[in-house]
Amino acid sequence: DDMHLLYNNAYCYNVVGSVAINNVEKVATVFERLLYDWLLQPELPPLEELDDDKCYAGGRHPSDDEFPMLICDKCEVKYNMNRLQPPLERVPKNDWFCPRCVAGECWFKRDQRIGKIVSQMLGDGTFTDAKIVSCGVMDAKLAYTVSYENEKGTRIVDQWSLEDVDAQLGDKVPKIRFVEAVCKSLGYNNAGRDHGVTVQLLPPNVDPRFSVKAAELAATSSTFLEAINGVITMNTKAEDRNSKGWVEVFKLLAAQCANAPDVSAEIEEYEKYSKNIYQKKAYDLGAKMAKPVLDLLKEEHLDEFVVVDDNEADVEEVNSARAD
Repeated sequence: DDMHLLYNNAYCYNVVGSVAINNVEKVATVFERLLYDWLLQPELPPLEELDDDKCYAGGRHPSDDEFPMLICDKCEVKYNMNRLQPPLERVPKNDWFCPRCVAGECWFKRDQRIGKIVSQMLGDGTFTDAKIVSCGVMDAKLAYTVSYENEKGTRIVDQWSLEDVDAQLGDKVPKIRFVEAVCKSLGYNNAGRDHGVTVQLLPPNVDPRFSVKAAELAATSSTFLEAINGVITMNTKAEDRNSKGWVEVFKLLAAQCANAPDVSAEIEEYEKYSKNIYQKKAYDLGAKMAKPVLDLLKEEHLDEFVVVDDNEADVEEVNSARAD
């Protein structure tokens, strides 16, 4: 949490692309790698191999003294060129990224529960085999997607909690040591963000929890608040949205469409047209309401009184006659 807070604060108070942002991104990337490799990954290496100066492949290899050690330009992990698959014969001229960054190594690909079979009760009281097909995060907790066929042969996809899965698998898989950290872990190259984890739904500089200016806008501008609520809702899975969530999404999309140049011009033309229609209707209504009065004035021959100048006596005379 402290590292994520540091990262978000850096984005709030520095320009994207600045030295400060670049340094924080590098530190955050290395931190996420070490967190995953040394504490979270399902099969932890022996303690004596947790040395960031050695080849990540682990253990001692005869070629370690003969071949250069490559450093990943993303996460700074080290690899012996000869121990890569396939081995490299020469040092790359351009940026080099390690196999784990390229593959997007993260918990949500390596959870040992994925692929296991559990028992699902059907509507008629019978049980069938269900397969755990993926792992993600829902409401800040681990959630597993389970697939099975119901009694009618229809393929059903359901969500199970970690507790429900472990209750069935028992000792077949090791217990997760740090569940909360797993939920927030991004793994290599931020891969966890694309496999169920949503650490930050909003950019820090527009997130009221991190930016003072954003907090002030959220408190004073309903438009801004609706916009960030719409963005947050759009980051949730469609099947998890209720009717209120869909309304937030549609409002955000409608606002964005209305601000598009072509649409704005159409709206302006429509408003002008509507204003003309309104003025005409108001004139017609005024004429309709005034007609009985004008007819009465004609019957009493009061329409012959015409004020030809601003003489107060003439005005009073006309007003007195009309009042009678």
